[in-house]
Amino acid sequence: MKKVFALKGNFQQRSNRLKKIKNSLSSFDQYVFDETHTFDYVLQQMSEYSCFSDNKLIILKGMPISDVTRATLLKRFADALLKSPSSCVVVLDNLDIRAKSFFDKIEPICERYNYIDKIETYNLKDWLPGYFKKRKELKNPGEDIEKIYYALMVNESTVSVDSVNALFNKLVCLTGNAEKIPTEVVDSVCADYDSFLINQFINVLDKCPHVKTISYAKAWYFINARMAEEPNLEEEVAKLVYLLANRYDLIQLIVNYLLEKNKCEKLDDRHIEYTPDIWDYIKKIEKLEREGSFTKTRMIDFEERNRREKEVKDKKKKKRKTKKKKAEDSTEEGKKKEMPTYFKSPQVVGMVKGFGSEPPSISFYRDRWSLYVVRSVINKTMCKLRSKHTRSELLILLAMMSKVICKREFTQAELDYFDMPYRFIKGVT
Repeated sequence: MKKVFALKGNFQQRSNRLKKIKNSLSSFDQYVFDETHTFDYVLQQMSEYSCFSDNKLIILKGMPISDVTRATLLKRFADALLKSPSSCVVVLDNLDIRAKSFFDKIEPICERYNYIDKIETYNLKDWLPGYFKKRKELKNPGEDIEKIYYALMVNESTVSVDSVNALFNKLVCLTGNAEKIPTEVVDSVCADYDSFLINQFINVLDKCPHVKTISYAKAWYFINARMAEEPNLEEEVAKLVYLLANRYDLIQLIVNYLLEKNKCEKLDDRHIEYTPDIWDYIKKIEKLEREGSFTKTRMIDFEERNRREKEVKDKKKKKRKTKKKKAEDSTEEGKKKEMPTYFKSPQVVGMVKGFGSEPPSISFYRDRWSLYVVRSVINKTMCKLRSKHTRSELLILLAMMSKVICKREFTQAELDYFDMPYRFIKGVT
């Protein structure tokens, strides 16, 4: 048995491996160290035998503090591990050590375990069925997987495996001795996740005019459940509205591109097909850098940012008065920074292809008029949010916006509420 174990990845699999390591030891004294302990003290403990047991188990949950450089610290650490007694077992529990030279040096005495830590958001729905099949099956896997997917799908490119394990443990605790996890348990657990309520709300907004069993009341149920007890309602409503604005901007870009490409007024099923040229068109939109306080935000393009960085570097170079011109190489015009895109490639693919068995989002917005109505009411909502509102007024504003998006049209009363001209009523010029 080797005496050093390097564990990386999600918490549950690391914990299971640690249990196996402990079970393999007849008797041991356990010591747990992290970044609050000094490096020299840890080295001293590693060099000593246990006074009360056959083995000493040292678990490092963080890199101890030291005055030396990182390279020197890792060199001394590797030497100490090699010289430590065979009865001293050291576990590197999720330490951020990436130096290949360190692991090459301790390879004769080390076992490495790298477990999955994150999953791509757009692969999550395909990954979940296998996850539950290995552990405990769902009673209604088709609908329940979709609910769990929406609960876990936050506004990030990846999902932590630890968050998946935490949700699974909740489901198992509420299921008890039943062979399969019932739908009622899935509903009760997912309802506690903000991301589930928001994603279900967006899902209803998309499908409302096209699916008879879905109504505006269902959309309001999800959003009211999310906002009902929110202490800082104004901030959360603003986040939701800006999330919708970003989403519908992307849908509008894709739909307009497909309409122009196919030279039609309304998209058919044969037009809704992902091709690489869609992403080539979308990726031209560059992400600007934010500057200033919340109330005085201004967006800076990368050419201006690069110019400012060059000025700062030139000033530092003059102050140092050195003859070397290293700064010139880093600010050379030929070495331009790669421009980050405003939207991500998986977002675009998901909008056109759909996620799992779900139809693509753009299939619910096949013409310019429906998107024109949706984007207009979101813009007006954003304008109204700039003024002060009571809690009741914010909920009414959110309800009115949701109702218009669900119908894809305005009534006269809704136009008056949003201070919009009557031309937004379809057919009126």
